[in-house]
Amino acid sequence: MDEDADEFLALLDDEYARAILSELTTEPMSVSELCTACEMPEPIADRLLNRIEAVDRVTET
Repeated sequence: MDEDADEFLALLDDEYARAILSELTTEPMSVSELCTACEMPEPIADRLLNRIEAVDRVTET
């Protein structure tokens, strides 16, 4: 498996990362909207979004 696939699988182990991915399947959201919807602190959302973006699963708009 390549490095991005390994990282994506590791992200799926994280409850917050799964929540972010689930929320973003319906519509684009800001970090603050994601924090509210997923009940998580902004620093965690930022860190996870950076990791998710690095494996090309989300893009910043």
